[in-house]
Amino acid sequence: MADRTRIGALTGLRGVASMSVACYHLLLPAAFVSGMPARLLGRCYLAVDLFFVLSGFVLARSYGGRLGGVPALAGTAGFLRRRLARIYPLYGMVLLSRLGYTALHYASFHLPLAWIAAPLSRPWLEIPANLALVQSWGVAPSIIGPGWSVSTEWAAYWAFPAVAMLMLHARPAVSLAGAAGAAALVLA
Repeated sequence: MADRTRIGALTGLRGVASMSVACYHLLLPAAFVSGMPARLLGRCYLAVDLFFVLSGFVLARSYGGRLGGVPALAGTAGFLRRRLARIYPLYGMVLLSRLGYTALHYASFHLPLAWIAAPLSRPWLEIPANLALVQSWGVAPSIIGPGWSVSTEWAAYWAFPAVAMLMLHARPAVSLAGAAGAAALVLA
């Protein structure tokens, strides 16, 4: 039986977006050439925005009806557990590997010489913030460069149930005001 929640065209679009982001991170530092390839690669970071829009659409389609009502807010904990189980394993492995390498190889977080090492100015703040996925919430810099996006995604997951309830069950004027407020927060 086919999965009715899966939209094939979006899967292809996600593939293009993921390859764009990978090319940006892997090839742009080596692309010291000028011209069209360098200009194109220099804009591939925008595919992260596409991922966020696609994620919002898929979450609204999959969970909006279930989390959109006041009684359904009880399902928020389960929603957050499922989302964390989806994003944290790889993120946590990369974070702990980078921190472990730095600690074992340099015995401190202050003078790393290798690119994989984690130079931290305030390890007592930066490590817990990154472990809790709150670094991009104005708390600390990301230990893993692109890890800011996972932290931002985690913030969106926390906001999603309340936004779904507001957008699906409030009066149109309230929904419009909520959408404008959400847009203002995102653009700030």
